[in-house]
Amino acid sequence: MIWNVNTYLSVNRGEPAFEFVDHHNCRLGKWYEQGDGKRFFAGSDAYQGLEAPHKVVHEQTREVFRLLSENREHPDYGALLDVFRTMADATDGVLDSLSRMVRSA
Repeated sequence: MIWNVNTYLSVNRGEPAFEFVDHHNCRLGKWYEQGDGKRFFAGSDAYQGLEAPHKVVHEQTREVFRLLSENREHPDYGALLDVFRTMADATDGVLDSLSRMVRSA
């Protein structure tokens, strides 16, 4: 959720509000691939379902940053809205996977 809020903040500022990292190198990615997430949940079906929507969230942030870099003063808000819709759907997928992982524990 912090990632998403900071992506929205980037639009408000007209520039990235944080340094982009891919879905492997953010906190959730590290938890998922190297940390307690892997240790405790790797055997669950929900664990396997987390990576794809998580990757989409990051891809959409990259697209937000690209759109902002194209025209800082007058960004394409229609395109940004489309990106945020896709990002919201992917975020729902991340949250669903996390909820299913907890329920399976």
